[in-house]
Amino acid sequence: MVDLEKEQRTRSRNIYGDRALDEVTEWRKPDLIFEHFMEIDLGGRTVQLWQFEPGNGPEDTIVYVPSARAAWTGNFLSHRGVAPMLLEEAPRPYIGSLMRMKETLELKTIMPGHGPIDQGAEPIDWLVDYLEKLDAEVRAGYGVSMWGSVAARRRLTPNALGAVRMQAAIYIFGNKKG
Repeated sequence: MVDLEKEQRTRSRNIYGDRALDEVTEWRKPDLIFEHFMEIDLGGRTVQLWQFEPGNGPEDTIVYVPSARAAWTGNFLSHRGVAPMLLEEAPRPYIGSLMRMKETLELKTIMPGHGPIDQGAEPIDWLVDYLEKLDAEVRAGYGVSMWGSVAARRRLTPNALGAVRMQAAIYIFGNKKG
């Protein structure tokens, strides 16, 4: 989070009139910083912090406990069936990040940011499949004039059509990586 004013505007829409954010005048700076990986010894238990970005948002951090093979994923990975908001990135780079996570971590338990606890790599597989289908449908719809074509709307699932309306610019124009 770099732009405090932008963040306040964005978040204030989600807190329904609570003006508490108006009192925030600067970001609290972190005590520790890392890029991609950090390991912390908590006195008998090792915890790893991972960033497989890009993801759902900027700098999503996964907290992983190797001895338990457990990962706390925040908004980076939800329970199977809970689609991401794709706040910062398009599907293709996000898929790459998910695959890096799957290849790097030995997963038994996932504690997602949304939904119940899940098992193993199954939530990753579900989300990769969802994002691949979403990306293909959006691109197919865009190719036949997404902005008004009834034929294009009939080719898309409701989820894909909603994503197109909200984020077509990110998928097609704003993504320089995919």
